[in-house]
Amino acid sequence: MSMFKQIEEYLTEAAADDDYARSHWAGNGAVAKLEKKLCLHYGARHALCVDSATNGLMYLLLATGLKRREILTSPLGFGGTVAGALTLDCKIHFADIDETLNVSPESSRKILERNKSIRAVIAVDYAGNPHRMEALHKVCQDYGVWHFVDAAQSLGANYGRSDLAQFNDAMVLSFGAGKLISAGGEGGAIITDNTELYNKLVSICQHSHRQERDLGIGMSHEFALNGRMHPLAAILASASFEKGLAKVSERRSFFLGALQTLAAFKSVSTTFSQTNSTFYSCPFLVNDVGLFKEEFTHSSISSCSYYTLASMPLPLLMEMSGLKRRIKSSACPELCKLKNNLYSLHKIR
Repeated sequence: MSMFKQIEEYLTEAAADDDYARSHWAGNGAVAKLEKKLCLHYGARHALCVDSATNGLMYLLLATGLKRREILTSPLGFGGTVAGALTLDCKIHFADIDETLNVSPESSRKILERNKSIRAVIAVDYAGNPHRMEALHKVCQDYGVWHFVDAAQSLGANYGRSDLAQFNDAMVLSFGAGKLISAGGEGGAIITDNTELYNKLVSICQHSHRQERDLGIGMSHEFALNGRMHPLAAILASASFEKGLAKVSERRSFFLGALQTLAAFKSVSTTFSQTNSTFYSCPFLVNDVGLFKEEFTHSSISSCSYYTLASMPLPLLMEMSGLKRRIKSSACPELCKLKNNLYSLHKIR
């Protein structure tokens, strides 16, 4: 059935029958279909569709009792990675990055060894490039802390295995703007193998009808946050799922070729380890900006791509936003090497 037919069917049935809407409140219909696809893709027991990845990360912190606690994360990421933690009055620590531009397991271990107050690590798959998940999960297990993944940009990344849910406590996905698998505006999902965590998430952010269906609650519990994904968003995300994964493969092929071109530039010092990325963007390090502009203009990729300065590191962004008191500072020498010379390559659509 085409996406437009599904939308028409939903609108017709929802307008004619109030019970149909209640069925979606319980997580049935389009929402259940999308969650099933996500469970199969990640080899996970549970998938929970939510309103956004940003809020999904906050629901995880609420579900694990981490309000006003200390969190460790990567200094490279989107503000949404820590927005929920800041809302819950958490203190933010930053570990250094590694060759994937993601949080370093080795740096994380050193910080966790020094600071026993940290209760969770939020890894970020920066620009869609997967972090060293298995190594970081071992570190988190050794210190008894939660391992959450901000995978907002990495749905479709190649981690080299299909049972990813075994190597983190939860992954948070995004179907928002700019994603190849899109919900037409906003939407997200939480993936986990942890049934106790899943049940707590349902009680925190899902309608009482879903709580009754999934948890067997015999009485209405009306005190949950409204963190549900709209069924129309679920229809759009589900309809674009397989095509989106195929587009990720196409993007990967394009950017791997582009990286070979960039690696030959005298002005480019590093293209990093990005073989398995979704290439939400393609970061690289420039050592001579003037020469780079000249080399790029005369290259074969100038007609099909463009470049921008990469996103600002989160510690600096938080300081500029007046949030410095919420940061627990730590040395990040690998991050400092990037200075103002980290750029991102983007494909012209």
